[in-house]
Amino acid sequence: DYQTFANNQQFRLLDYWRVLVKRVWVILGALAFMLAGAVIVSLRTTPMYRAEGQITINKENPNPLGFKDAYEEGDSGYNVNVDLATQVTVLNSASLALQAIRRLQPGEEPKGATSKAPDVNASTPLTGPLQLTEEQKAQLVGTFKHDLAVAVIPGTRVIQITYMSPKPRAAADT
Repeated sequence: DYQTFANNQQFRLLDYWRVLVKRVWVILGALAFMLAGAVIVSLRTTPMYRAEGQITINKENPNPLGFKDAYEEGDSGYNVNVDLATQVTVLNSASLALQAIRRLQPGEEPKGATSKAPDVNASTPLTGPLQLTEEQKAQLVGTFKHDLAVAVIPGTRVIQITYMSPKPRAAADT
């Protein structure tokens, strides 16, 4: 009984081997096609760079000078979750995003920015601080915030900040 099973098993494996040998060019062609597709996709994909940081938020000292009578020590009214949520909201704010954008592009104009020049003609140089319309600001902030993730690490007082960008310097400097 075992001998019959072993012969049948060997026969099946031999059949599979024959099919593989007979179709070797189809198999190699499919493998080459998939490999070429993977190479094309990886070459066309824009590399993304990631920067991560963590901030620990501690309770503020209501009595920085150490006067005993001025403040009573106690946690009445203090909620860690509210404090962390406030910090996350501040870190996600549009004004902080615009400050980061300006700091990341010190010598460049952000996309969509225009220079402030009263009477612009061909001979007038475009100098002065950048002036953005509200629509341009909203677009810049939206793009920046799309690549930014700010989250509280559960059970801690730590906020995780992650920024992803196709520009390695922008990711590193954020």
